[in-house]
Amino acid sequence: MNARSSVGAILMCATRVHVRSAFLLPVFAWHTTRCHRQARAAPGNLRTAARSTGLLDFWTVTAWRDDEALGAYLFGGAHGRVMARASDWFDEACVARWSATSPDADWPEIERWLLATARPVPVRRPRRAPT
Repeated sequence: MNARSSVGAILMCATRVHVRSAFLLPVFAWHTTRCHRQARAAPGNLRTAARSTGLLDFWTVTAWRDDEALGAYLFGGAHGRVMARASDWFDEACVARWSATSPDADWPEIERWLLATARPVPVRRPRRAPT
């Protein structure tokens, strides 16, 4: 199962982020809402969902017709404009992509994909490891 969708396959993309401070939640929520709306309206989008697993922990999952549709979303519109600034808001971030036959993965399956295949996203102020 690779990150590029094959003919007939659906490209799934999941993220998990930890916002570094509750003071950043209003700006994060405002931009997240704009990106969520952009994704839902984007050509080739098959699913858009988000959840929180704690005050500062957030997950997203999107499903796409193909790499081109995902790329147009990532680098265009609200998402494209906010990507460079977002690394200041998080102290942890990761992303995973995989091919699926259905866009209907449940959150436990998405968590398994993230744990198994996620790559870290660079952040400017990483979380310190417990000592």
